[in-house]
Amino acid sequence: ENLEQLAKDHKKPYRHKLIYLGWNPDFLPEYFVGILYMWVSLLAFVWIFRRLMRETIETYHLFYLLIPILAVVLMPAYFAEYYCYLYDFPHLFLFTLGLYFLASRNWTAFLILYPISCLNKETTVLLTVIYLIHFGLHSNLSWRKFGAMLVYQGLVYLTIRTWLMHVFQDLPGGWVEHHFWRNVSLMQTHTHLFYALFGIWFVLATTMPYRWNRKPQFLRDAFWIGFILLPLDLFCGYLDELRTNYEVYPVALLLVVFTLGEKIGWMTAKDRRSVEEESQTDHSSMPSQVLD
Repeated sequence: ENLEQLAKDHKKPYRHKLIYLGWNPDFLPEYFVGILYMWVSLLAFVWIFRRLMRETIETYHLFYLLIPILAVVLMPAYFAEYYCYLYDFPHLFLFTLGLYFLASRNWTAFLILYPISCLNKETTVLLTVIYLIHFGLHSNLSWRKFGAMLVYQGLVYLTIRTWLMHVFQDLPGGWVEHHFWRNVSLMQTHTHLFYALFGIWFVLATTMPYRWNRKPQFLRDAFWIGFILLPLDLFCGYLDELRTNYEVYPVALLLVVFTLGEKIGWMTAKDRRSVEEESQTDHSSMPSQVLD
């Protein structure tokens, strides 16, 4: 149905405003539910981001309040070009929740969450990559338990992926897109995009290596998924569609913040802190009431 014709047929001002936004007024309840779903997910992300930060970084209580707010303030840059899709904020929340469950070793909750998150977005499989790196290299998990949970994640992902491919097989488009030359052309014609991406990469390149071994081990291991997402964006995605990198966003932000906080003595890694306490290292640079 033509939206312009709808605008002529309806005299109520709010309907004209909805049509101006490209929304069909007849689906107002659906829009309301969708927006509510997205914003509840965004609020939930703030909550679980704070929990992830507390699980991996030791600092003043004030920073546990301010950094999650900063995470939301920086997010508009992610959907400035392609806005925000219905599943984006839920995926950001679910993936960060998965990170928290992995960091805290809450296996029951993680195994329950995994299929739910896979149904929302297939890149949930990156949680398995993090699981493989972190607990395969830096864990005292028995190989039997480690292998069983790895097989579970693989079977769940393949089952859900196969089912979704069958359900949506008649929709247009392919299962894998190829946009390398489009991205090359875009970088040449949209220089502002090049400078923006260069700025992001510059910040990461200058902050990540600094005292890398002093950063939280879990965050270091989780950050490796960024090296998977980057070539995927270059060859199969849109470089200017930053919202496709939500998976690495909370990890990268915490690592950048930690670099600055650790430099001035306001933050320390939780896993490193436990080692230092065992060896009776001087703690005078940290406050005595770090946690609330």
